[in-house]
Amino acid sequence: MKSDFQRTTEKENKLSGVREIVALGDMGCTGFDDRSKAVFADILRQRNDLFLITGDLTLNGAADQFAEVIGFCNAQARAPVFALCGNHDVAGYAESCGLGCYAIVWKR
Repeated sequence: MKSDFQRTTEKENKLSGVREIVALGDMGCTGFDDRSKAVFADILRQRNDLFLITGDLTLNGAADQFAEVIGFCNAQARAPVFALCGNHDVAGYAESCGLGCYAIVWKR
């Protein structure tokens, strides 16, 4: 699996070889400013098997905000990035990210 943002189209995403997951969230609540980008870049450079963004990728669900975060993930991530829909993301989540309700299933 590529080390970039995963547009989720399957209700169950079966993964293998996943041992370490980094979870983070709310980076878009500040408008994804320079401070948020610096912290997020440091996180995305961590060595692990999967990143899970627990919502609020954007400030208000605008398509350009999703594009900025997704592009940032694609440029920085060292592992696949999955995202959940946060309350700030509702307006544009499905168009930019795919399904808002899905499972990640893996065996250690």
